[in-house]
Amino acid sequence: MMDRRVSFSPDGTELASGKRPPGRRSGLAQRAARSLAAALRKERPAIVLDAEGRAPHLHDLLIPTARLPDDQRDILPDRPRTPVDDSLALTANCFLPWIRNPAGLELGQLGGFQGLRFAARCPTGIRGTPPQTDLLLIGPNRVTGLVTRVTEHLTAPKTKIAEGYDQPMPEPHLAAWHELLLELRQTPQIFRLLDAVALAKHAIGLSRTFPGQATVLVYLFWEPSDARAHPVFAAHRAEVELLRRRVEASGVPMLPMSLRDLWDRWRSDQAGPALRDHVTALEARYNVAIGE
Repeated sequence: MMDRRVSFSPDGTELASGKRPPGRRSGLAQRAARSLAAALRKERPAIVLDAEGRAPHLHDLLIPTARLPDDQRDILPDRPRTPVDDSLALTANCFLPWIRNPAGLELGQLGGFQGLRFAARCPTGIRGTPPQTDLLLIGPNRVTGLVTRVTEHLTAPKTKIAEGYDQPMPEPHLAAWHELLLELRQTPQIFRLLDAVALAKHAIGLSRTFPGQATVLVYLFWEPSDARAHPVFAAHRAEVELLRRRVEASGVPMLPMSLRDLWDRWRSDQAGPALRDHVTALEARYNVAIGE
């Protein structure tokens, strides 16, 4: 059993009961989306967003350093009416510059990639819609699946556990993830901010889609520039670390990383001007404060 911890609702206040907060968009998430929309309008004053902060198409959300030529637009699915805090749009903005040179990408301690694929479905073998991995990074000896979250951790997790996950899994290296799902069915409040169920499905899908290959699940998460003023972000990081420890010895370990940490690594003393310009463009769009 887990130790009892102080937990927070999506708006950063401490929960007084053992109940999960309602599965809806919190006030903090709404303010974050408004701040991100303001940054987008500053960059592109002519863009038209609807009342819910959605752009006409996902491609309308790409930053200048991540624009796609017309003959390459099919690399990224162009979803209509895409919200400014869309996770796939953020993933594309971060990693599109490496689409032609994946070997030049460094993701923490990971590198040596040979191919990138956005919005990849990795079936779990369990009935239901396969989870969509925001980015697959293919290497000679490893497959890395990247899941990005923008404001989702400010809203109560809603992913349900299908009955098929109750059945024993034949792969010993997935035991830690399977045990986690079984425990979450009985005690869902272990994680109030982190959607651990969704991450477990991603891990299982990666392993079963690429059997016999080493796999890593990267969890990349956004925080505002004033994250320290909001306890919910520290609480989210605590849950991330708890999950990382629980599955670190599994066949699909989780590597968590904040966008701020990733961008700081990219903007090193050795970074060239193109990469520094890319980080600057990312910060202009996403490094926003959400206020009180």
